[in-house]
Amino acid sequence: MKPLNYVADFRAYKLIDKVASSYYWSLYKAVYDHGNDHDDVFIKIFNFNQKDDMYPLDPLIKEILIANKCCQHKNIVPSVLCYFKERNHLCVVMPSGKTPLPSISIFKHGLPEEIVAFVIMETLEALKCMHKSGERVHGNLCCTNVFLDEEGNVKLEFPTWLTNPEVNEYPSLNRKFKKSDFCMVGTLAYDLFSGKEIKNAGCFTGPGNHKLPQLLEDFVKFCGSSGGPDTIDELMSHQFLKKFCNFHQYREDLKKLLNKKLRPKFSRFLLFRHQTSDGVVPSVQLLTSTDAKICHMGKAHLEDDGVDHNVSDRDSDDNDGGDGGSRRSDGALTIMG
Repeated sequence: MKPLNYVADFRAYKLIDKVASSYYWSLYKAVYDHGNDHDDVFIKIFNFNQKDDMYPLDPLIKEILIANKCCQHKNIVPSVLCYFKERNHLCVVMPSGKTPLPSISIFKHGLPEEIVAFVIMETLEALKCMHKSGERVHGNLCCTNVFLDEEGNVKLEFPTWLTNPEVNEYPSLNRKFKKSDFCMVGTLAYDLFSGKEIKNAGCFTGPGNHKLPQLLEDFVKFCGSSGGPDTIDELMSHQFLKKFCNFHQYREDLKKLLNKKLRPKFSRFLLFRHQTSDGVVPSVQLLTSTDAKICHMGKAHLEDDGVDHNVSDRDSDDNDGGDGGSRRSDGALTIMG
C-alpha cells in the first residue's frame, strides 16, 4: 500500500474529538481529508505564546525535528506524519492508535536461520538510526514490537514523548542504556529462531530449551556478555550476519512466508445468490485480499445479513462543550485563536 502524502496544512484536517490535554497541549482525534487521501489521525496541538518564558519551546522543536528525521528511515514506523504552525499553535500529526502492521510474533514455530539474520540486521539498522540520530534507545525489543510491512521490510516504532500524553521527556542516551538494547537483540535472535518468547529474561545468553546453530548461539552470547559490543557496528560485523548476507533474497523469502501466514486471516466468505430457472440458489465464494474478483452467475446479490454496511464505524460524540474548541455544523471541532 502506498503511504499517504500528509500535507502541512490545517485545512486538510477535521478535528473530531478532544481525547487528552494538559496546560500546554491538546490531543485531538481527527480525519485527514485531502483529495483522494483519507485517514484517521491524531493531532497534538501545542498552545504557545512567544511571551511565555515558561513554555519549553526549544526541547519541543528539537523533539519534533528528531522524530520527523528518524521516521523517514525505512526500518522505522512513522510516529510523526508531519507538523506545521497554525496561528499561535504548533500542530503535530500522528498515526491513530497502534501500528496496523503485523508483528513478527505471528511466526509461532520459529524462522530459518538466514531469515533470523535478515530480521536482526534490519533491526540493527533501525537501532542505529535511533541511537545516532534519535539520541535514544528503543528499550523494549521483543517479537511483539518488531513489525513487518507487505514488502518484507522490518520496522520498529520510534519512541517519542510526543505520542505519549503521560511523558514529557525522554531519558538521555548513555552506554548503559545502549547495552540494554544490545542484550535485547540477542534475546530477540533466540526468540525468532525458537518461536518461544522468553519473558523477563534480561540479557539472555542461552542455551535455553532450544538448541541453536553454532554461529547463532555465538551471536546471542556476544550480545549479552559483559565483554560484548560497545557499538552497533560491532554487532553488524559478527560472523553470523556475515555468513547470511544475501539480504535481498531473504527479504523476498520472508515476504512469501508473511503472505502465506496472513492469507487465511484476510479471507472472507461471502454468500451470494443467483437467479436460476429453479429459483434462488445460494453459492459460497472465497475472497482474499489478493483475490477479490467475483465471478457472477447471472445477477448476483449480496446476501442480506441485517447489517448496514454504509454506516461509518467512526466514533461520534454529540457533546459540544468542555473541549477547548468550537464544533462546526458538520460535527468538526475548530481550535480557538
